Amino acid sequence: MVLVKVQTFKYPQKYQKRVMNEDGTFLLVDYLVKVKDTGETVYTTSEEEAKKAGIFNEREIYKPELIIIGSNEVTKGFEKALRENEVGQEKEVEIPPEEGYGQRDLTKVKVFSIKRLAEKNVNVEEIKVGSSVEVDGKIGIVRAITSGRVTIDFNPPLAGKTLVYKFKILKKIEDDKEKIVSLLGRWFPRIDESKFEVNLSDSEVTIKIPPEIFYVEGLQLIKRTLFSSVVKYVPKVERVVFIEAYEKEKPKEEKKEEKSEGTKQAEPQ
Repeated sequence: MVLVKVQTFKYPQKYQKRVMNEDGTFLLVDYLVKVKDTGETVYTTSEEEAKKAGIFNEREIYKPELIIIGSNEVTKGFEKALRENEVGQEKEVEIPPEEGYGQRDLTKVKVFSIKRLAEKNVNVEEIKVGSSVEVDGKIGIVRAITSGRVTIDFNPPLAGKTLVYKFKILKKIEDDKEKIVSLLGRWFPRIDESKFEVNLSDSEVTIKIPPEIFYVEGLQLIKRTLFSSVVKYVPKVERVVFIEAYEKEKPKEEKKEEKSEGTKQAEPQ
């Protein structure tokens, strides 16, 4: 009889690559992005950091961002870092162009005549170096204007740049109802999430929409997109019901006239 000894070898724990967050994981993240070579801050979820970097915009909403792992919402390198880190840890990672916005592609730099741009319904009077312009459905940056010709770069603005991400995962959202509320917060960032009434039971979720968004442009399309996201990330849900309740306005109460102390009639002598 021949005895065969079977041995199983494992890498020590410290050499194993840890994947903390799988596809479909909901993460609430605070982060900041800088260009490595210049130190320029190009994006942040923090209002304070935006003001500090001189990129604050009153029209922007600054708050922790919902990132769903595996949904290709952020750069490949940043998503990789999010997969491998835990809640509460502050991290900094360097992302090369290959895992960021790609290398610059010179074939995406085009030269147009002013006349040709006008024929493509571009408002040529507002064109200036550094401005964004849409041509044939593509957004580009005007790099130069010379002799009636305009050079437009259709590369992503951060293409070819090594980026530095500073981030902290604030929370991993695991409750199904909370996931739905976070999706609502993504689509309606200016509305307090507590104003949505969300009820989840078995395979159905009902969402009562607050009056503030009844007339939001594209609301029907947003609701359809929300439905698709909910049934994708909360598998047990098969039906989403949106409720818009219109109520009759209550008449304003007539203000009672208050008698001032100086208006009392004098008693007869």
